[in-house]
Amino acid sequence: MFGKLNNVVDAKGGRATLTRASVLRMKMFMAKYRVAVVIAEYDAKNGIFEEY
Repeated sequence: MFGKLNNVVDAKGGRATLTRASVLRMKMFMAKYRVAVVIAEYDAKNGIFEEY
């Protein structure tokens, strides 16, 4: 159906939503599917998402 994924972007509203539990879920997802997870946070001042 879909081709192999290169990476996944997890969009966050702010660093407060990046909890220990969410980090653990991302690590488990990466281990299971063998893809990198990139975190993007919305910068309201500039109106863009920034990856880190």
